[in-house]
Amino acid sequence: MFENSAGLLVFLINIFEDGKVLSIPAPYLAPSIVFLTIIGSYAIRNNFLDVALLIGFGLLAYVMKNAGFNPAPIVLGLILGPIAERGLAQSMLLG
Repeated sequence: MFENSAGLLVFLINIFEDGKVLSIPAPYLAPSIVFLTIIGSYAIRNNFLDVALLIGFGLLAYVMKNAGFNPAPIVLGLILGPIAERGLAQSMLLG
């Protein structure tokens, strides 16, 4: 029924809070999200460099958002780039 523990957590929150997850005030919600992302990035490899990269890329994203960059092409490039590169290498080998 649930793919992972996050799905179970969301289900339990929706049951116990009657689906009012978004009614949490921003002064409580934003610091808790930041805290959980920092803990999660450190917990993967127990390396502080991962936390530094998280903060660095977060600051870069903030600067790019204020400069007017649209994040959709960047995300598409990050997702589709390796697929296109693999396809290019395969076509070069076959040609």
